[in-house]
Amino acid sequence: MLRRLLPMAYRGLDSAGVDAADRDRLLGIIEQRCLTGRNGATWMAEAFRSLHGESTSDRFDVLRQVTGRYRELMNTNEPAHGWEVP
Repeated sequence: MLRRLLPMAYRGLDSAGVDAADRDRLLGIIEQRCLTGRNGATWMAEAFRSLHGESTSDRFDVLRQVTGRYRELMNTNEPAHGWEVP
């Protein structure tokens, strides 16, 4: 992915006339997801495991907490690979 497909995507977006700042931002997100192995779904699973392991709350309460935090983070427009796991 990183050595072959991402460079192809850069070239393809360049040839399509996509603005370099937009190209770099979006492909940078893909690159970081590959490097960190984290996207929104993996963040949610990690956050659930972290909170459920530390909590005396039941599973559904932890799911509500994680979903609420996901919603807050999603609205920051920051990519999920950079979100801190609680």
